[in-house]
Amino acid sequence: LGITAHWISENWKLKKITLEFHHLKGPHSGENLAKAFFQVLKEYKLLIKVNLI
Repeated sequence: LGITAHWISENWKLKKITLEFHHLKGPHSGENLAKAFFQVLKEYKLLIKVNLI
């Protein structure tokens, strides 16, 4: 699972970064994808900053 972040800087420039490539164990179900995604958000302390998925 590749996770990227996109945001607009203070100068209105589009910024983007690859946060992580996360190996999924088990089936690639919506539930497992969501668990892995939220684990990465917590790890980077981004949970309260996400507006859109």
